[in-house]
Amino acid sequence: GGTVISIINDIHFGIKRQAGTTNASRDALEAYTFEQFKILLERCESSSATIIAGDLFNKAKVGEVALYMAFRLLSNHMKRSGQDLYLIRGNHDNRSETVNDMCSLELLYVLLQDAKDSGAFAGNVWLIYNEPDTIEVDGVEIYVIPHVFNQEEFDRQIERVPEGVQYLLLHVNYDNYFARGDHSLNLSKA
Repeated sequence: GGTVISIINDIHFGIKRQAGTTNASRDALEAYTFEQFKILLERCESSSATIIAGDLFNKAKVGEVALYMAFRLLSNHMKRSGQDLYLIRGNHDNRSETVNDMCSLELLYVLLQDAKDSGAFAGNVWLIYNEPDTIEVDGVEIYVIPHVFNQEEFDRQIERVPEGVQYLLLHVNYDNYFARGDHSLNLSKA
């Protein structure tokens, strides 16, 4: 028995490889990525919940095909599984700090919410985008810190993790000497 929570991250829909590729090979890679994500979601169907823990998309705004496929695959997953879905902001899911437009992850959330509200599936859809939040699935608590814009802010968020947290979910590097820029956050052993 026990609670099983599926966590998927770094899918990077919408990536456009340039070096050493042709239009046909880029299209084939994109189709392969969609198919592999579908297989991952099928493996998650018996879980209590599915968490997309950052970087579902490769950049803040992806093309229509990538956004549509993410919507289609996730809404079908929700129809089949009936479980809750959590979307968490990763470093590639950020919109600019100065832009008020929705990024693709936020738009996907709105589309999935509309589908849920129209009765397309039973599970709930959650977006953890700006502030840390606690996910509770079958009595299991997971404290989630979505991507923040720089290491200093990330360090502040780590200091604010509540006492007694069962699990902590982050979208960062762990003890990676090379992760020193604002874009790549690092949790060190120290």
